[in-house]
Amino acid sequence: MTTASTHRGLLFQAVTAGLLATCGLALDTTPVMASEHATMSTVHPIAYRLDACMEEGEWEPEAALSCASEAQQAWQEEVKRLTERLDGVLGKEAREALELSDQAWRKSLDADLALVERYHEQLEEAELGESALLPVSRQLLRNRLLEARVMQLLRLLDGLASLVEEDETTTLPP
Repeated sequence: MTTASTHRGLLFQAVTAGLLATCGLALDTTPVMASEHATMSTVHPIAYRLDACMEEGEWEPEAALSCASEAQQAWQEEVKRLTERLDGVLGKEAREALELSDQAWRKSLDADLALVERYHEQLEEAELGESALLPVSRQLLRNRLLEARVMQLLRLLDGLASLVEEDETTTLPP
């Protein structure tokens, strides 16, 4: 990577992080966790792949937008996969609660996506922010909404896994 592309990458990260911060989100650059079950202090493999893709594209806005759009599809698939997996291990009442939670989350997601759109439209109308980066910022915010759901589902699955591990290590008296 050239010095100019490194500079562009740092500038891109700074501007994008600033745009995300105005929406109360952070651009996480911590190392990826090897296990499938990530926690809040780690980066999910999809986020890691997104960062690698954007770096490969030398942080150019067009390449970054393409990478972020591909990541959105991966996040959507991960939400679906984890929801199905959680549904498969929960009891009847918990599955019903998961279904209600999923319905409420989808409504909330729709509202949040509308907010992201209106927010970026307002930035464009006011000619605020770097115009080439606004579509990238918009897409990264969409991704963060999906990533948050993935992380929530992973925490629930991790909680179940730790309960199973505790049961296996507990010895019952004779």
